[in-house]
Amino acid sequence: MKKEKKKSKSKKNKEKPVVIVPETVVLRNNFTDCALKLATLMEMPLRFDGDIYLYPTEAKTLEALADAGSLNLTDLSKKMGVSKSAVSKTVAKLLDKHLVDKSTLGRAIQLKVTDRGQAFLNQLDSLWAERFIAFDTKLADLSEKEKQVFNKVVLELYEYLQ
Repeated sequence: MKKEKKKSKSKKNKEKPVVIVPETVVLRNNFTDCALKLATLMEMPLRFDGDIYLYPTEAKTLEALADAGSLNLTDLSKKMGVSKSAVSKTVAKLLDKHLVDKSTLGRAIQLKVTDRGQAFLNQLDSLWAERFIAFDTKLADLSEKEKQVFNKVVLELYEYLQ
């Protein structure tokens, strides 16, 4: 048995190492820089109604609540897959901005999206579109072949990162 294990180990040692060429490093660095800028863009608040700024986490919380109709904090945290404490902090911000309302029935607190919150959700797609106008314009300028290659690479990188 020991000899078999040594043989399998020696086979692993004979595998060709990955050779990283300078072009690969440049591509990786460019992709990393782009991903960081995109992440920053995704985390910036969205401006609504002139005086309200909502962070993406707040927008996602508002969407989750709107989808359900009304929820308590525990159910909202389960729906979003985050801690009750995190949801509570986000909901407090939404309450301050008058985008969510709470009602109590005994000890139970129910949360519901206000008309103003629904107005924000109705504009959400256009707010994101404004944010990504330059990105969308650049993608529109690509040839069909370039779009296919770009999409293929992005999907492969996404799968790799899973």
